[in-house]
Amino acid sequence: GKSSKTSASNNQQRTRRRRNAAYPESAYHLAKDEANLRHSFISFIDHSIGSRYTQVERMVEPRTYARPDQFTKEYRDVPPTIADVAPPPSLYGPTAKFLAWNDLPARLIVGGMSYFAFPYIVESVTTALGDSINHEALAELVGNFMPSVSIILGTYFSLTLGILYERKRRIQETVALEAAALSRTSLNLLDLFADDAEAAVQAAQCIVDQINILVRDSRGREVMGVIYSDPYARINHLLHTSKEKVPKGEELDPCLLAEVRKGIENLYTMRTQRMSDEAMGLPPTHFDVMTFLCGL
Repeated sequence: GKSSKTSASNNQQRTRRRRNAAYPESAYHLAKDEANLRHSFISFIDHSIGSRYTQVERMVEPRTYARPDQFTKEYRDVPPTIADVAPPPSLYGPTAKFLAWNDLPARLIVGGMSYFAFPYIVESVTTALGDSINHEALAELVGNFMPSVSIILGTYFSLTLGILYERKRRIQETVALEAAALSRTSLNLLDLFADDAEAAVQAAQCIVDQINILVRDSRGREVMGVIYSDPYARINHLLHTSKEKVPKGEELDPCLLAEVRKGIENLYTMRTQRMSDEAMGLPPTHFDVMTFLCGL
């Protein structure tokens, strides 16, 4: 009894190591940066001063498509609840949470600083210019110049937010479609391999690996997984080998087989679109122009 338990434990450990090591650790040099990451990079104020949201940060940033803890427990005898489909918690850091724009502290800080700082700014500018300032000319200049700059800046901010919101919408829509297609494909695979337990287990493992990628891994780890051990490529290989193993006179259900192949093709397309949207970021020049307009 003890030896069988030890053997089963060793087998589980070997399986766990094999799943975690789908690629050589040396091939992913960003693993250390990812391990030290605790907050989403959108809460940049919780990171070191000067850190920028670059391509590298987009590779290691944790995802928030689902709650990873819901996929680490066994729910064989536990009925589903609303908590199973609840959105994941925010990855904002403590400073970002305190200064969130929809909270009272942030509103008080912004409003108070603007109200109390404006008179001192005007007085400082007046003192610096001295007697050379023409108040009527200054008022006319401000009246003609500031509205134009404000319109341009407001339009630029609106454009920036529109681009970012559109990116977020596309990612959420693609992930939802990908999850639905993944669920449909998993059911078709189980039906297709209803008489082949070994092939059914292998197909289910491919689906589980892709789910783990979506709810737990970063984009960088998913890229490495696609290179070294792509779950969808493994399913295609399984379909090919299983079709060859079928005894003569028998065959896999052609309708189900065609539907599974079509589903894998769609999953390839949706994954490519999602990963492309995840990698998208506005160029630094965009924010340089925004900083210049804010300065004006």
